[in-house]
Amino acid sequence: DYEDLISLPVLLFRQRPDILCRYQERYRYCLVDEFQDTNPNQYALIHMLASQHQNITVVGDDDQAIYSWRGANVRFLFEFERDFPTVRTVKLEQNYRSSPRILSFANRLIQNNRQRKDKTMWTDRQEGEPIILLRTRSREEEAAQIADLILFLRKHHPEWLPLAVLYRINAQSLHFETEFLSRGISFRILK
Repeated sequence: DYEDLISLPVLLFRQRPDILCRYQERYRYCLVDEFQDTNPNQYALIHMLASQHQNITVVGDDDQAIYSWRGANVRFLFEFERDFPTVRTVKLEQNYRSSPRILSFANRLIQNNRQRKDKTMWTDRQEGEPIILLRTRSREEEAAQIADLILFLRKHHPEWLPLAVLYRINAQSLHFETEFLSRGISFRILK
C-alpha cells in the first residue's frame, strides 16, 4: 500500500547503510512540497536521504496543516531547522488571491494556533466584500442558514450572485440540496 512505499525504504535504509549511501549519492537534492503534512515515516525518509548533502528545500505552512488525522505532524517544520542547521527560511507572506478583509479575518483566527511560526499574510488587492460568519449546530441548520443568506442576497445584493457553496464532504450536499429545493433556490453540483 502507499504507506509501505515509505516505511519499507526507511526500514531498508536503517538496516543497510550502504544502500542508503547509494541513494544519498543518487539523490543529492531533495524538494518536498506541503511539508506541513509530513508524517513520521515521511520525515524519516526525507531526513535519511538529505542529511548527507544538506541540499533540501521544503515548502510548507504550519497554518495550513490539515492531515493530523492521517499521522501528519506540523512539529517537523520546527524540527527541520534543528536537523538541518544551515537552513535559510524565506517567508512568502504576500497573498495574491484573497482580499484584505479575508486575510485580516484569517490572521486573527490563525494567531490562536498554539504551535506556529510568526507571519502575517498581506495583499495589495482592494478591500473586498464583507465576511459573513454563520454559527450553526447541525448540518440541517447550516443548510437553512445558507439558504436564508442566499435569499437575502438575491433580494438585497443580486450583484453578489451567483455564488458557490463549498463543503468538506459529499455527504453534506444532501442537506443543501433538500433545503435549496424546498426554497426554490436553483443550484448545480460540480464535482
